[in-house]
Amino acid sequence: SVDATYWLDVIEPLLIKDNIVLDVGTNIGTIANWLANRTHHVHGFEPHPDNLQLTNEQIQIRKTKNITLSQLALGSEPGTLQLHVKSFHGHHSLGDTSGSPTLEKIDVKVETVDRYCNSNGIERIDFLKIDVEGFEEDVLKGATGMLKDEKVGLVLFELRQAILESIGKNGKDIFAPLLEQGYTVFTLDGRVLTSEEL
Repeated sequence: SVDATYWLDVIEPLLIKDNIVLDVGTNIGTIANWLANRTHHVHGFEPHPDNLQLTNEQIQIRKTKNITLSQLALGSEPGTLQLHVKSFHGHHSLGDTSGSPTLEKIDVKVETVDRYCNSNGIERIDFLKIDVEGFEEDVLKGATGMLKDEKVGLVLFELRQAILESIGKNGKDIFAPLLEQGYTVFTLDGRVLTSEEL
């Protein structure tokens, strides 16, 4: 979570107590708990069972009451995919990324943002945090309905070109699901990115 400090400082003033948050790629739960202390409810998604257990342990230790955890990956369509389990818990990915060596592969259940929101009565996502090691575009494609209906407020994701290139993806494609629905993309320092930059 050390590398998250800067964006937490930027995001904190934008969160309010009645916000609904989706934390896609919960990892070991540190950020989910941080968000839960500042918002109404956090829905966390983590496909790796060990990470999920660590998150549950943090919730119990901190006595957090407003986190709903799901052992799911979120993607462009529902189904089952293989999770590449990496040597570092924060690098697990649905693709064999260059972040760290792959130790094993496990089957994980995949759902979409749209289907999850529909089945859980979520009418609006105030903050959508995505940290999925190269599969950000897939998560956003699975949120097309919510994005189209303007039911998603802020979206935050990390773009690491080396990770994307290692699994045959391109950074500019991540922005398409947002731009197609009229969203504006800006950097953490508040600068709006031009179409040429994107």
